[in-house]
Amino acid sequence: MDSTKASAPSTGFTRFKARFQPQHTKPRYVTKQRAKIMDQDSKMEASDKKQEESEKWREQSEEKSRAEFLTLQVKVESRICEMEKHDDLMQDLVEELQEKVGSC
Repeated sequence: MDSTKASAPSTGFTRFKARFQPQHTKPRYVTKQRAKIMDQDSKMEASDKKQEESEKWREQSEEKSRAEFLTLQVKVESRICEMEKHDDLMQDLVEELQEKVGSC
């Protein structure tokens, strides 16, 4: 019986202790210092978010610029080929005209 009496008070105390344990880990109030830290944290998070968005926008802009440049390059190169063909044709026509003028 002595063993039950010794264990009973400890069981009651643990129930009492468990009932009055705080249910949260954060303080119920915010100190000025904590408020300042939280404000700085939120500003840092906002700054990081803006930086990430800016980086993403820059990468998209670079990708778009590269695509536009490649399109322009293809168009210019195709026009150069056409101009070279026209140049050859014009050279042939000039030679024909020179022969006709020389034979007259």
